[in-house]
Amino acid sequence: MLQACETSPSIRHAIIAIGALNLSTPSPTSTPGPNEIGTLRHQFAFRQYNKSICLMRRDVAGGRHDLRTTLIACLLFYCFESFHGYHETAISQVYAGLRLIRNWTTSFYTPDQNGVRQCERIGSENPLVVEDDILRAFGALEIQVMSYADGRHADLHEQYRHCGQKSIDEMVDEFRELGDAREILELVIRRSMHWLRSTMRLHNFAVGVKREGGMRDAEDCGGPANLFFDVDPRFEEQNETLKEYQRWDMAFQPLLKRARGPGGQDMFMLASTLRLHWLAGYMSIASNNCSVGLRNGGRYTKELEELISISRMLLEQPTTLHQGEREGTGFVFDMQIIVPLMTVGWVYRHRALRREAIQLLLRSPRKEGVWDGIVVGRIMEWLAGIEEEGIRENEQDQEYVPEKAAARCIKMHFETEKRESHVSCLQPVKGSLIGEEVKRKVVIPW
Repeated sequence: MLQACETSPSIRHAIIAIGALNLSTPSPTSTPGPNEIGTLRHQFAFRQYNKSICLMRRDVAGGRHDLRTTLIACLLFYCFESFHGYHETAISQVYAGLRLIRNWTTSFYTPDQNGVRQCERIGSENPLVVEDDILRAFGALEIQVMSYADGRHADLHEQYRHCGQKSIDEMVDEFRELGDAREILELVIRRSMHWLRSTMRLHNFAVGVKREGGMRDAEDCGGPANLFFDVDPRFEEQNETLKEYQRWDMAFQPLLKRARGPGGQDMFMLASTLRLHWLAGYMSIASNNCSVGLRNGGRYTKELEELISISRMLLEQPTTLHQGEREGTGFVFDMQIIVPLMTVGWVYRHRALRREAIQLLLRSPRKEGVWDGIVVGRIMEWLAGIEEEGIRENEQDQEYVPEKAAARCIKMHFETEKRESHVSCLQPVKGSLIGEEVKRKVVIPW
């Protein structure tokens, strides 16, 4: 970034704009901070940001921008837009960067002229053109975009899910370094998310999601569905995807054991975070369209408990989850605990563990890219409330929300200017013998 500031005025002004913001996240009860609309700091930040955009357009029009500088600008613009809640604009920056990368690299899957898949290993690109850290950043952001809203066609996801195939084929039996383990895990998760998107109709968390090449409305819900997706019966591919997770876990266990043992303090936090993301990814893939499959007969209760335990531990650590955060709160670039906690409350919906996930989100204000922990916690709290209404007295001892009480087809739409989240869902009518459903909706301020 510092080198880019010296050579690109647009990068320099974008960094000044972000530096003018207070990236710590205040609690909901705190007094308005310096980022509030109309304050001098807010006005200064936006003036610098607008100047950065104008300079970027000038340089692009004059042919004075290289690939590396453009990708750095996309990352900075993403941070600025997502921090302010302009999620669609932030996501468009990720799309733009990914298109540039896929026109240049092969490890993100680029077919040759004969249509043969060029599935190179990750890290095979020329670092003198674009550093691996930049490519990894976009890979992590792509996972985040797919967990939130993704308007790309299923055929594209079918192509992209083969990225880095050589790295998967050559995965070691035992990781020696946490950095290597993190790199492969991100690849496994990204591939699995592309597989989900290629085989399932996901219910995006935003209405009017931008599709590459146009605009479309969020999918209408039809037929039984879990909170995230309807699944095509491609279970063989699902099993192959789960095997990739299992191979990674076996290779990671020695590192995890060392991190949890004597002398492992320096690697404990990162190792725990990787374990958290593995749990969330694996269980998301393991869930499916069948109501029994979603609950898995309590099969994954132990893993859900571990997920909650790791999240709680990370939030309670005297050190921060991410360098630069203060007092465990703030804005961070990539995903950490919010999406994993959603796996407990929105995919499997274990009643007791969901309540704990809600409390973890609400008492630790944080923003992770496009996800706001307070907003997610409040929405999950509302969802739990309406689902608990449908549980009869003789069902109160059930660990998981019964299917006949479970809400489905969750939709979220953010009104950035009003700072509101509009949430709706469909829920079975209590006692109905013909499968009637009622639409529930709420407006949650943020």
